[in-house]
Amino acid sequence: MSNQFKILRNQTFKDLFTGLVNLNEETVLQYAEDQIYFDRSQLSQSLPSGTVPEFPQLNYDNSKTVAENERINSPLFYDKISDQMNFVKAKQERFWASACHLHYFKYIKNRVYYNNKHLGEANFNKLIKSFPNSSIEDKNKIVDLIIGNFFVRRGSTRSMVRNPISRLWLAPELTFSCWKRSDVLKELKNDDPYYYTKILLDTNIYQNLIERPQEIGQRFELLNMLLYFFSLDPKRITKKWYTDFVKILKCTNVVNPVFLNRSFKDYLIVFEEIEGELSV
Repeated sequence: MSNQFKILRNQTFKDLFTGLVNLNEETVLQYAEDQIYFDRSQLSQSLPSGTVPEFPQLNYDNSKTVAENERINSPLFYDKISDQMNFVKAKQERFWASACHLHYFKYIKNRVYYNNKHLGEANFNKLIKSFPNSSIEDKNKIVDLIIGNFFVRRGSTRSMVRNPISRLWLAPELTFSCWKRSDVLKELKNDDPYYYTKILLDTNIYQNLIERPQEIGQRFELLNMLLYFFSLDPKRITKKWYTDFVKILKCTNVVNPVFLNRSFKDYLIVFEEIEGELSV
């Protein structure tokens, strides 16, 4: 049976997640298989928020970095599902769990990192198989690894940023052809509609800017102006520089919110002032 246009039933999702949280050995060991099998009774064809989109095939090339892979896969993913997506659907835990388990099981295994080390599918499977003989502390770490990669917690932007599949949708949703969605951003026009998406998909930039959405991630113009500003000088893409820059920006926001009544030039003035503080 094809799993295209299918989604995990609510009880199936709950049983799977509960089994992991309870450190159930049988549940955990399923993740060492090539695919978790779900029978017809465990799957549905609809969501409360609408239809299930057609998910594209994605490949993970182990010879490339995570960012290089995602700059290829994010546009492919977004192009295919964006017309059938919205934030209501994207906030549903079951939606992303279904995508991860039914369509991108192998992709996630190939991409997964553990203790800041890339595992790949073979080492991931080996780690899962070690579960029965592991300490309680290590068992919890293994379960956290599975949950972080195969699930998205309801309403958690941080979880969406860190999940290997939901992040492929979220990045372009916040940046795709941004100049068409705001007069302030007209100067950002680029031949590549995913130009700012690809800047955001630097793992550390993504986490720095989006994981606290009330500060930057939910400010569409501010976010894209930052990405534009970063793109103008290679030094601004270095972790130390943009981390320090964002810290000052957040402090500035408390006193004088950067996103209020700003023009393209106003944003640049504020950013250049912050950059000046960094060089003092």
